[in-house]
Amino acid sequence: MTKSEVQAKKRYVAKGKAALESQSAPGFSERLVHLTADLEQATTILSSLAGVTGVPTIEQLIEQASAWVDRSAVNPQHTPMAEFAKPMYSISSGFAHGYTWTTHYVREPNDLFAILADLLYASTSMLGAAVVLYEAQASVSSRIGKGCPDHLRPVAARFHELYVD
Repeated sequence: MTKSEVQAKKRYVAKGKAALESQSAPGFSERLVHLTADLEQATTILSSLAGVTGVPTIEQLIEQASAWVDRSAVNPQHTPMAEFAKPMYSISSGFAHGYTWTTHYVREPNDLFAILADLLYASTSMLGAAVVLYEAQASVSSRIGKGCPDHLRPVAARFHELYVD
């Protein structure tokens, strides 16, 4: 969970708690206890993060990760992820959060399928990078285990030399 998510949760809980406290209706005491505990938890988390600075946003993390995939050439045949992942994150986040602007890009029945195909492509490309990193670090030598797909083994062996040896 990111700091901004905790801040959003804190705002939501604080408003809900204030609304319940102003009503003084019976039957809400248990809910008020839960909201108070949630508010205290969010406040504790945020105060522990108060001195943390320079942490990248989720968008920056996606950008950095996709640029790393491009630099590392996990799959040399792939579309460059650095410029591909950013719009894919935006549109999928827009759909997930119910933003209406996303409907502008789904005017024809096949538009959603094209977006989903692009998302699957980005996801499987990033997953390939994750598998390579895992296999490289899980192997005791540059001989990568049989759990790693054949087409990713040479990259995992190269990563083993870079990150493990």
